[in-house]
Amino acid sequence: MKVTNENIKQFLEVAAINKDYYATDADKALIRNYDACDDRVLSDNLIEKVWKHLSSKFVSIDNILNGAAVNVLHVNAGQGKVIEAAPTNTIITSYHQDFICKQISDFLNQKRTATNSITYHSSVFDISYFYMGGNHFNNPKYDIVFHQVVNNTSFRTYDNKYSALPYSIYYPLRALEFVTKGGYLCVFSGNKNTTQITSNELITNKVEGCEVMTEEDLSHYNCLIFKKK
Repeated sequence: MKVTNENIKQFLEVAAINKDYYATDADKALIRNYDACDDRVLSDNLIEKVWKHLSSKFVSIDNILNGAAVNVLHVNAGQGKVIEAAPTNTIITSYHQDFICKQISDFLNQKRTATNSITYHSSVFDISYFYMGGNHFNNPKYDIVFHQVVNNTSFRTYDNKYSALPYSIYYPLRALEFVTKGGYLCVFSGNKNTTQITSNELITNKVEGCEVMTEEDLSHYNCLIFKKK
């Protein structure tokens, strides 16, 4: 029988009743079939390539014995596909646009919350909320920040300064403000947005350049990796 999104929602409703429920491998295989989260379109190959590249920038990212944990933010993490693949010595903050996708991400990353050493925190949240009433300069900083370009214009309700920008520029630009100096912003972008993002001066003035990770067939998504000045 074909698994539908409705089947998965029903499973999540039942699983949520028991706050101590721990998802099995079969449960995780089931909920990965949910196809309404934005990160569903990202290939495992591209995600693996990006993490391999980032691992060359942070010597401690794979091993706690090599140093402090690397702090990671995903500003629209979908079902947690990117952060599920994160190396072990990372502390994840995961923002979501949709509660169902957040629930799926929580189960897929449950190993990070199963002990006293919690390395995963999630919420339904948009980074534009930090700018309601102006820039209060109170946003936290991370070593690595991820964003996936999707059609979302909700920021125009909350952030007056950049309300006229297209969403493809707004979110990478504001996401840069969450990156510590010398840290990395990783933007998953369809080919049609790549040039627009990499040539925008509001962004390029804040970074040292851009490295581009591509999918094997070069046809769908790229990951643009910017190092913040």
